[in-house]
Amino acid sequence: MRGKGLTPIQFHRSQAASQERKVPLERGNPVLRFFDENLGPLLIKGLSLFRRSHPRPELIQNIGLIKTAAIGDTILVSAIIDDLRLAFPNSRITLFTGASNAGFAKLLRHTTEVVQLPLKN
Repeated sequence: MRGKGLTPIQFHRSQAASQERKVPLERGNPVLRFFDENLGPLLIKGLSLFRRSHPRPELIQNIGLIKTAAIGDTILVSAIIDDLRLAFPNSRITLFTGASNAGFAKLLRHTTEVVQLPLKN
């Protein structure tokens, strides 16, 4: 919807100017890093005041983990899987992976099943 009283050229220029003012959402952006480091912890702390505690379920039968890319991250997830198996010895642990991690994920101990998702990395 065009702004009232603007010619098409004025409208286009105003749209272009507003797009230039936007902060790009890219990795390593110093503005976003500032907000993340300084305002993020305060926001999380403030929101935690409204958090209700939930009792832990007595019986957890199924646990699903998703790790679609980065084999190094999949190696790190293996420690989490070991901890989950210790905490929930009778539960079923399913790891959903991308094609690049499926072979390695099948070698991990303590997973009940590895599901390869049809994703391209």
